Amino acid sequence: MPYGFKNSHVIKKEVTNNNGDTIAYGLENGDIIMKEEALSMVYQGTISGVRLEKDSDGNEYLTNNDNFTSIPNVNHTNNLN
Repeated sequence: MPYGFKNSHVIKKEVTNNNGDTIAYGLENGDIIMKEEALSMVYQGTISGVRLEKDSDGNEYLTNNDNFTSIPNVNHTNNLN
């Protein structure tokens, strides 16, 4: 079920770690928000164009109609190595 209000944010990019796991999202205003914050914002209706789903383990994740294929992916490199 899609959520969102008229003036809500839109996800423009997905940030992943070196394992390919989504760790954050980039919004239309340039802000980068962590995955947990994005989930909360979807519940609040302040991000539109996405919906919450659960995997087989019950973990929540965001998806849209095309599974973010139109959203650029930004690979996050760990500089602590």
